[in-house]
Amino acid sequence: MRWYRKLYLGELAKKKGLKKFRFIRQGRFDAFTMVIALTDDENLLQMFPAWQLKWPGWERERKKLYVVGLAEGRKEAIGLISDILLDCFNATGEFDVGAYLGFGPGKAAASAAGVAPGNEGREDV
Repeated sequence: MRWYRKLYLGELAKKKGLKKFRFIRQGRFDAFTMVIALTDDENLLQMFPAWQLKWPGWERERKKLYVVGLAEGRKEAIGLISDILLDCFNATGEFDVGAYLGFGPGKAAASAAGVAPGNEGREDV
């Protein structure tokens, strides 16, 4: 799993601090934590409960995941996805989320244009 360096956190998730982040890295999940990640085509966001990462058959998926946000509950996750999309559109004028977050084929073009300063990469875990 790879993590976005400037991880988006919902308001409730912020209150719990990086404890959620640490728990997920250790393989410990609660029922309410939602993970927001880029999809395989690197231009769409998906959300799912963190406990789903423990499902058999997710080993391959887990390795490909690029996590960009954590939220407490579905409602907060939807709001956080909206925030990410608005940030992307306001910064670039497009909805190329992968390039805005510094991941995927559009990464070079976005960084050359100076579109997303500080969003230059990912952290492998």
